[in-house]
Amino acid sequence: MHQGGHSFGLRQLIQHLHTYYITTIHALAHDLKGNPNWKIADAFEHKSRLYVHFLYRLRHYDDNPLCADSLLLPVLILQNRFEKPAWQITKEFE
Repeated sequence: MHQGGHSFGLRQLIQHLHTYYITTIHALAHDLKGNPNWKIADAFEHKSRLYVHFLYRLRHYDDNPLCADSLLLPVLILQNRFEKPAWQITKEFE
């Protein structure tokens, strides 16, 4: 029978997992609403490819740096919005 106890940090872990789950479902629902011909698998594929592209852009910083807003909304990198760079890279650190 459950005695009401739990491991240290378990509650916070569950809260974080719940947040990730809700965020994922919201993003998929948003993509499906904006693309009525997509199936759920298409929305997952879109997010997967966006993630791979986002990581590529993070690893291959060039003359078109990621905009600050795209760090929280990665789809902006597909729109080539680079008005306000997320960070400045100077020659002394290259």
